[in-house]
Amino acid sequence: MTILALCWHPGKTNIQTAGGFKRFYEVLKHAPCPVTVLDKYPSIYSQINNPRVTVIEYGRNREFTWITDRFVSACYLLLQAFRLRPRPSVIYVPFSELPHLSFVAVILKLAFHCRLVFCNLNINRIYTDRLANVFFHLFADEIITLSKPLQNDLAKTGIFATYVNGVGYAPRTTSIRHIKKLYDAIFIGRHTQEKGFKDMLEIWDILVNQCSHKLKLVTIGDIPLVSKKGIDATIRRLDLGNTINFCGNVSDDQKNLLIGQSKICVFPSYFEGWGIVPMECLSAGLPVVAYNLPVYRESISSSKAFRVVPLGDKERFASEVISVLKHYLQLSREALKWEPAYTWDAISHKEWKLICPS
Repeated sequence: MTILALCWHPGKTNIQTAGGFKRFYEVLKHAPCPVTVLDKYPSIYSQINNPRVTVIEYGRNREFTWITDRFVSACYLLLQAFRLRPRPSVIYVPFSELPHLSFVAVILKLAFHCRLVFCNLNINRIYTDRLANVFFHLFADEIITLSKPLQNDLAKTGIFATYVNGVGYAPRTTSIRHIKKLYDAIFIGRHTQEKGFKDMLEIWDILVNQCSHKLKLVTIGDIPLVSKKGIDATIRRLDLGNTINFCGNVSDDQKNLLIGQSKICVFPSYFEGWGIVPMECLSAGLPVVAYNLPVYRESISSSKAFRVVPLGDKERFASEVISVLKHYLQLSREALKWEPAYTWDAISHKEWKLICPS
C-alpha cells in the first residue's frame, strides 16, 4: 500500500507555524508504510528521519503572492501527482479544510480510483471556501476530525466526520523554568481575528493604557500580509509600540526560550480544533488565560492554572490577566502538574489505522 499526502503551508518558511502542521509532522514520523508527501518548498517534513517517508517539494524557484499561492499550488500538486509511479492506493489530506487541497484530492481520487481520507482540523471561515469544501468532502471515504465539539460544528456546515482522533503531546525534555523572565505574557499563533489577535491588542490597551499597568507582551506567529497594515495602524493608534515585541515565525528552540522568558500565556482564540498552544505553555509551567471554548473540556480538562473567560469579554480577560500575574509563581507550580490526555504514539497509531485499515 502506498499513500500520497497533499500538503501546503502559507508563506516561505519551514517553521511549524500552526498546530495542524505540528500534528501531521508527528503523525508522519510514525508512518508504518510508504508515504509520498507533496509540499510547498521549503517543507518542514523534509526534516523527518523515517525511511518510509519521501518528500517532494514544489515551487522552489517561484515567488508566490497571497492571491495566487493556493491556485498555483493546486496546479503544482496535480502535475506532481500525475508523474508519480506507482500510483498511490490512498490519498490523504491532513488539512482538508483548505479547499485547494481537497479539490486536488477529489480529482486524483476520480483519476486513480483510490481511497480518499480527509482530516479536517477547522471550520473554514470563508463562505465560498466552506461551500466548496462541503461538496469536496462528499467524495471522501473517511473524514477524521479532532474533537467532539468540532465534529458537531462541522456537521452544522454539512461536513460529517466519521471519526474523532485528537492531538498528542510529547513531554518536554529540557527544563525552561529557571530562565530569567523578560515578558509578562506571551501570545502564540497566527495574528488573525479568528486567533483573537485583534482582541489581544484591545486587551493590552485596557491593561497598559486604561489601567496604567507597565506590562510587556511578546508574540510569536505568522503575520499575514493582508493583516499587517491593520495591525500596524492599531499599534500606532493605541500607542502600544513600546509594550509589544513581535518575533514572527521562530524556530522551536527560540519559541521555547521565549516561553521560558514569559510569566503567563494569553490566548484569546475564537476557534480551536484542539488547542496545542495552551498545552505547550502549561507543560512549561506557564498559567494560561483563554476564551472559554468547548474543546478545552476535552483536550485540557481542568487545571487551576488554566483560566477561561466568556468569549469576547475583553474587560474580563484583562482582569483575569492581572489576577493570574499576581499569583503566577503559585499557578506555575499548578501548571506543571497538568498532564496531556494522549501521547503522539497513541494518536499516530490510530490515525494510520484510519488511513489504511488492514
